[in-house]
Amino acid sequence: MALPRQRYALAFTATVVALFIALAIAGGVIHYSPVPYMDMWDSYLNFYVSLGNGRWLAWWDQHNEHRIVLARLLFWMDLAWFHGRGIFLLMMNYVFAGLSATLFYVYLSEQLPGAAHQQFRRLLGLFILASLYAWCQSENLTWGFQSQFFLSQLLPLAVFYCIHKSASDSARSFGWYVAACFLGVAAVGTMANGVLALPLACLLALILGLGKRKAAFLALLSIAGITIYFYDFIAASHHGSLRDAILNEPIRLFRYVLIYIGSPFYYFFAGGKLGKNMAEFAGFILVASSVVFCIRAIRARSMPSLSLALLTFILYVGGTAFGTGGGRLVLGLHQAVASRYTTPALMAWAALLILYAPFLAVRLERWGKKSLVLGLLAAALMFPLQLTALQPFDELFDRQVAALALELRVKDDTQLKRLYPRPHVIMDTSAVAVEQDLSIFGLEPIKNVSKLIGTKQPMKTTSVCKGNIDRVSDISPDSRYVRIEGSVLDEDGRGVEGPVHIMNAANTIVGYALTEPHQSGAGANAENLPLNQFKGYLLAEYEGEQITLASVASACAVSLTTPQALYYVGPSGLAIDSVTVGQESVIDNKGWQGKDYQQTSAAGLVVLGSFIQSDADRGSLSLALKRGDKLLYRSGPGADRQRLELSHHKESSIALPVADEWTLLDFSVAHLPDTFTVTFIDAGDGWGEWSAIAVKE
Repeated sequence: MALPRQRYALAFTATVVALFIALAIAGGVIHYSPVPYMDMWDSYLNFYVSLGNGRWLAWWDQHNEHRIVLARLLFWMDLAWFHGRGIFLLMMNYVFAGLSATLFYVYLSEQLPGAAHQQFRRLLGLFILASLYAWCQSENLTWGFQSQFFLSQLLPLAVFYCIHKSASDSARSFGWYVAACFLGVAAVGTMANGVLALPLACLLALILGLGKRKAAFLALLSIAGITIYFYDFIAASHHGSLRDAILNEPIRLFRYVLIYIGSPFYYFFAGGKLGKNMAEFAGFILVASSVVFCIRAIRARSMPSLSLALLTFILYVGGTAFGTGGGRLVLGLHQAVASRYTTPALMAWAALLILYAPFLAVRLERWGKKSLVLGLLAAALMFPLQLTALQPFDELFDRQVAALALELRVKDDTQLKRLYPRPHVIMDTSAVAVEQDLSIFGLEPIKNVSKLIGTKQPMKTTSVCKGNIDRVSDISPDSRYVRIEGSVLDEDGRGVEGPVHIMNAANTIVGYALTEPHQSGAGANAENLPLNQFKGYLLAEYEGEQITLASVASACAVSLTTPQALYYVGPSGLAIDSVTVGQESVIDNKGWQGKDYQQTSAAGLVVLGSFIQSDADRGSLSLALKRGDKLLYRSGPGADRQRLELSHHKESSIALPVADEWTLLDFSVAHLPDTFTVTFIDAGDGWGEWSAIAVKE
């Protein structure tokens, strides 16, 4: 009866692990976007453009402190062979995680050989496989730029295994040694920590008695690798110094290392103070266990080469954490739990589990059914986080709109910050990519949109849409376009899909918008249509004019008059000196006795907001203004039902922008009267639905 029970246990575990991995894959699909993000503009697109211009040294260019040669090889493949869609890069992230799990199973098979512990070996192998797809490392799984985070652990892990085999497999010792040298050199081209692989391999070779010549050659490769890597190296100016961290904050640096290598537990315990404490405690357990194993290995008469290889890998990850802490400690201890850092931490824990495998196999088999409790606890700890992979990723649509802005060369700083923190940089780096139709700029529905503007298109429509223009926003400093948002439904009342052409009376395309899938439960406007279903750009000269919104996919159109902008959006931040409106301008306050969610307090300012006890609070606030007045505005992330009305022109009611930081609203629009009353309305009672203003005392 024991054998069938073992088979059922193995089948059940395999099913659970398959579900675990399926959730990780589903998360990758949900988060997929072909739009390059953050560092991809520099070291992905700009790298490819540099190669096209004949600059071959771009392969070796620094990315911060890293030289990501192998990752750039994948970038080149993606752009040259797969049109820069990013799917290939994401697939490789999952492949590298799987290869890491496979290599760990090879280690495990040697650590726990034979048929006696076959059942436990398979169960532990499945657990390690699942852990290497844990959603705590979602940034590395779902971002095509992050392949180096897998490679910079996988290759050193393989190097140390090859050194172990070179010492233990006398018949093929030289072949394993050559493989170790080759993989060690390749590791230099992963990330900065990759330069540690060859020196540690040299140390391991000396300990295992591989021979002075082989150790000397590894030492020579180490020196060459470090010398070449740091030749003409420029330290990142925005990072701290490892030397300063060691001399001035050694305790905090040690805590950073502990939190880094225990970082997966931060996510397993749902973050916060508890998660951070558990990460630090877990890191201490890993370090203490490794020290104990190291002492046992030193005292052993016959050096266990496999255990030493695993300990060397853990030392490698510890060195990675130490080096990272030297540069990032200035950003705070919390930076140690960044999602991208959990990949090396997870792999260090996998190595530790394999070191513990012989002890665990005997102990758990003695416990029998009681050992199932540990499996259930592990599942209870890890599965809630894994389920979050199915949550919608709200940034996808705005990233695509930002790509549209780049295609049209619209300097929409608010939108471009969705892709890169410095909009002026991304405008420059994307210029050649737009011209050459690289990546997202060569894909529908972004491709060649700039060439559509100003062309005449026949009206290919068979029905009348229902539509609403909810918001028209000035784009500072670009005066050529305005941002336009609203909703379009087909004749059956369903949200349209695909691009929306915006045309004037002569059927000339004067704007272009993208649509996002309608989500049930979204806010609705006065006509009960879903808000924010399309967003795009319209030539500014058509603000206040009648236009036609034509859905290409649904073959329907609707004619509407665009509302004129009621204000200009200024810079973000508490620009106190720019505020001209005082508290005495308030003429009616219905329910705005609260503040913003963050409870902002600033000398010289009074904050009035709809958030009193919760997001469910609602109300309105009216102020008497004059043209040219300025005030600060802020909102929650759910701003669909935050609206602005002018007393003299009720039909000009528009939705207010999402403003997660204090943002200056400038009522200097020329068509406004000399004096007017403006009313801020919070009509939402859902999550994140609140708004606030700040005026002078």
